[in-house]
Amino acid sequence: MLVDNFDELWQARPFRAFTVHTADGRSIVVQSPEFAWHAPAHRIVWIAEGAGDARVRMVDLHLVTSLEVAGGNGLPSSGRDDRAP
Repeated sequence: MLVDNFDELWQARPFRAFTVHTADGRSIVVQSPEFAWHAPAHRIVWIAEGAGDARVRMVDLHLVTSLEVAGGNGLPSSGRDDRAP
């Protein structure tokens, strides 16, 4: 996974929560842009689990299998457009 793909979602305005899926089966939700960070052009990102959780995950973007954007209702998007034509 390239840094640019992560950055597109991380810097999007308005921000939409997204899930980072890793090769080892982990799924980590980026709830807000303030909960993730990385050095410029660096492939390692740090993601805070949430406001009430003190854990911070370090993720190598080369080991990310997919990024999944939450739908408008806060649920993961299926990638389909279900709107009527």
